[in-house]
Amino acid sequence: YRQMLFTADGCENYLCAAILDPETLYQKSDDGTLFPQLLTERGIVPGVKPHLKIYELPGCNGDTIMQGLDSLAVRAKEYYDAGARFAKW
Repeated sequence: YRQMLFTADGCENYLCAAILDPETLYQKSDDGTLFPQLLTERGIVPGVKPHLKIYELPGCNGDTIMQGLDSLAVRAKEYYDAGARFAKW
């Protein structure tokens, strides 16, 4: 469905950016174009959700914490190299 959305005629008239999961940064369209490149070519800025996983904090009545800050700098460089130009935490 991502490919269908990203290649729909005129989608760039309605999308200025797209927030992708990290694995989507490395997925390709049927013609072999990486999704971030496909978006960029249409004037749509590719971004990424850099969080890893939500965990429940023990003894905190269901409060949660999001994993990922400890390795964010390394992953941010990888995501940038893969075509992401912003992150949404």
